[in-house]
Amino acid sequence: MNLPFYPSIPVERFFLNILFLLVLGGLAGCATRHTVIIDPYVPVTSSQTGGGKKVGLKVVDSRKSNIIAKWSDKINLRKFDVVPDSDIIDTLDFKISEGLGRLGYYPKRNSGSLERLLTIELLLIHARYEEKLPNMKVQIKTAFHAECKNQGQSYGKIYTDRKNLESTPASTFPNEKLINASLSNILLQMFSDPNLLDCLNH
Repeated sequence: MNLPFYPSIPVERFFLNILFLLVLGGLAGCATRHTVIIDPYVPVTSSQTGGGKKVGLKVVDSRKSNIIAKWSDKINLRKFDVVPDSDIIDTLDFKISEGLGRLGYYPKRNSGSLERLLTIELLLIHARYEEKLPNMKVQIKTAFHAECKNQGQSYGKIYTDRKNLESTPASTFPNEKLINASLSNILLQMFSDPNLLDCLNH
């Protein structure tokens, strides 16, 4: 009876193959985390629009996740997450307070006892990346909802921004400047909205 022939494989090579498969599996299951510093410029010129009026300010996060972006290649060998390096609500609270201060208001954080209230809801900060080696395509989307309540008067609006880069060097990843530029544009829209300012000044 002839038995089938199986070529011998050196023990060292066998274990190297096993080790390679284990490493490959580990890479496929793990995502690399990249952090971005959220520090948008506040595009507000100093004025006395607010006349020193006190404004109760509340900033909340309505997103389901703190992750700004998730990406993986077609065979899941490379994965990454993009997240803020610190509490994004604390940063936005500080920046919005700065903007209100420049406009001549006196913001009081999380003060529900004041008649003049401004609630800012973070709805979206999302980045999307598409490889076009040696470059990449980037899309940033941001959205806030602002609601003013003042002595029976109310006003609310959603402010949105989208920025696209059709081709940018891959070395610019994760495009921190573009993310902050989008947030700055949201702040500009909000602080230049005459209806919002009318509500705060009522």
